[in-house]
Amino acid sequence: MRKTTLIILSLFVFSTMSWAKPSPWFIYQNKQSGQRLCLDYDPGKSWVRMNGPYRDAGCRVTRR
Repeated sequence: MRKTTLIILSLFVFSTMSWAKPSPWFIYQNKQSGQRLCLDYDPGKSWVRMNGPYRDAGCRVTRR
């Protein structure tokens, strides 16, 4: 019984992971230095989101 439950639970978890979309990428600019980064997460309070969302890590392909 436990083995069957584990198999069913594993199938459920892995099947729901296939529905997940990749996270969007944004261009952030540092308030003090003006440096720009392309990231898929918010780097913190000293950064401002400039452009996005993008589909790639180079922030070249826009996401619709």
